[in-house]
Amino acid sequence: MEENFLFCKQLETTTTGEDLFKLADSFIKEENLRWDHCFSVCSDGAPVMLGARQGFTARVKQVNPAVIVVECLLNSVMEDVIQIVNFIQSSALNSRLFNQMCSDMGSEYEHLLYYSAVR
Repeated sequence: MEENFLFCKQLETTTTGEDLFKLADSFIKEENLRWDHCFSVCSDGAPVMLGARQGFTARVKQVNPAVIVVECLLNSVMEDVIQIVNFIQSSALNSRLFNQMCSDMGSEYEHLLYYSAVR
């Protein structure tokens, strides 16, 4: 099995599920592809993607009911990482223990960078 990035285009105005579907559908048609060859859609879990009636995946399922929708695991992993980093940074003791653990393991890095969410 091989996974490839399909395309990347900018939405000029609104970003509804319908807008996303129209953009993807126009690309599929321009490239002479077929929705029935689309096996799976990966989503970040946003409502615009997963809306039951008007989300992008709902529109894809209208043209290909066999499509499997999966949520990107990277988002879940990042949430866990953020919680762990915040826990370590929440107290001086946690930070010192983390630094000591890294040192004991011979890690190249012994300090955490602060995380800041950007949208």
